[in-house]
Amino acid sequence: MITIIRTANIQAEKYVEALEWAIKLSMLISSKFSVSSRVARNIGGNITEIHWLTDFKSIADFESFRNKVETDREYRDLIQQAITHNLLIGESLVDRIYGTVSLAKL
Repeated sequence: MITIIRTANIQAEKYVEALEWAIKLSMLISSKFSVSSRVARNIGGNITEIHWLTDFKSIADFESFRNKVETDREYRDLIQQAITHNLLIGESLVDRIYGTVSLAKL
């Protein structure tokens, strides 16, 4: 199992609007591309940081998803909405890739 966590900082004055947008994006990813995607926010620390957590069976599945999503009009329109409404702090996006650890795999 592979988990991708994309982190971004949102504009503090647009906190609610940005969270609503992030949830819409996650819902689109889950429904249209049949992957598990959810949004998390920090409870402590930097409260303007949000995270999308998306699970894949393998890196190959993630790469296939990425190729599909990058050319999807609905996804691109939602990304453009964030840019137009200045919801995210420019260049704050960070992607992290995690692999599940289990005793059976050690």
